Amino acid sequence: LFLDSAGHPLIDLALVLPVLVALRFGDAAFGRLCYIGIEVTNAAHAAATYGSQNRGTASDNSGMTTAATNDGSNLTNLHVTPQHLCADTYSQAPTSNCTSASAVEYVQVNTQVTVASLFGAYGFGGNYTLHGNALEMVRQ
Repeated sequence: LFLDSAGHPLIDLALVLPVLVALRFGDAAFGRLCYIGIEVTNAAHAAATYGSQNRGTASDNSGMTTAATNDGSNLTNLHVTPQHLCADTYSQAPTSNCTSASAVEYVQVNTQVTVASLFGAYGFGGNYTLHGNALEMVRQ
């Protein structure tokens, strides 16, 4: 009676399964990039937290770089760019010009890492550059 429809579920599975598998691999790649993006931002925050301790650590670029590298130890080729910034008032945007003795000091750290796609070998994706940024006021 129903012999004509006996193979339909198998055909449906054969058509839908590759799409579902591709979606799952895409989910894994996207989740990996999100995780690495969080790690890059956390490394910038760790470096800015170290640099904002006092005026001495605010100018310690190697110490901030080490703090970022230690926090992002599982990131390869992490680039860290620390900056010591000043502003004359709290409402003014910070610049690199520290002329006033009563200037409000800031530490800004930018981090960057380039990540290869999981599927670059198959012609999908490529390289993605992820950035992290943190700005902290120096505690005096």
